[in-house]
Amino acid sequence: MSEHEQEIEHMIDPSVPELSPLETMRHSAAHVMADAIKQLWPEAKLAFGPHTDDGFYYDIQMSHRLSPDDFPAIEAKMEAIVAGKHPFVREEVERDVALARFREAGEDFKVEAIGAIPADATLTLYKSGEFVDLCRGPHVEDTGRIRAFKLLRVAGAYWRGNEKGPMLQRLYGTAFADKKQLKKHLADLEEAKKRDHRKLGVELGLFHFDPIAPASPFFTQRGATIYNLLQAYVRKLYRRYEYGEVITPQIFDMDLFRTSGHYDHYKDNMFICDIDERVFGVKPMNCPGHCVLYRQTRHSYRELPIRMADFGRLHRYERAG
Repeated sequence: MSEHEQEIEHMIDPSVPELSPLETMRHSAAHVMADAIKQLWPEAKLAFGPHTDDGFYYDIQMSHRLSPDDFPAIEAKMEAIVAGKHPFVREEVERDVALARFREAGEDFKVEAIGAIPADATLTLYKSGEFVDLCRGPHVEDTGRIRAFKLLRVAGAYWRGNEKGPMLQRLYGTAFADKKQLKKHLADLEEAKKRDHRKLGVELGLFHFDPIAPASPFFTQRGATIYNLLQAYVRKLYRRYEYGEVITPQIFDMDLFRTSGHYDHYKDNMFICDIDERVFGVKPMNCPGHCVLYRQTRHSYRELPIRMADFGRLHRYERAG
């Protein structure tokens, strides 16, 4: 199922998904952030804003280009909304009612999303103060339950992940149950930045990146030395845990990925080419090749478990950022 199909299924499913208390609060924080954006920039058009593993985000289209300089104003507006303790009120409406409401509000992305939903579907809206959003929920009781939050960064995102679609601004934030947990999380993020291998590797002269090969490192002699030492260490672990090292091809006929079941899930994230009336793909994972190796000979159950390890180069066609 595509991301677009999942999005539609989520909107028309009348049940409320089960979220942890922290996930629920972060979901509500995304609504508060969107409300703040609309109050500061009324012309902004909203897409969608879910919780994530470590926070939340909201995709927005607006002429003003957001930057960290805007964060204090947005956070101040969010603080005011939180202080208002506005209840989150759930409302079920027919599709046409929701369509008319968001069309009148000029929310083009909501209108497009609702337009793809069956005509007889029932949708849910959530209102907090004057802010209304298309959403399944759940949410905290009121905005006052969002006790500690912080905006983190802004990035670009395409509407529904389609590179031919409108470019949106994705504003990220995080929220925690109290300010102590938030402070620790922010400190951990700063420490992680200092230890980012992409940053350290370049600073130490181990590798560099070049636009000629996006996201692919060029290892220097010093970097290659460390790379080989790490491989040698991993090979010791192979022997300790009884893994046999194998080497498999870089490119396979796409029939292999159909057989393995990976095709439907990975075809949009693979480098695919037509050669001599056959379709090939650069491997995004090792396991299908290992299955080909396994089937070359007959095996007894006495051989199990069979452990294979492969220093394979894996490539996935993913958007930058």
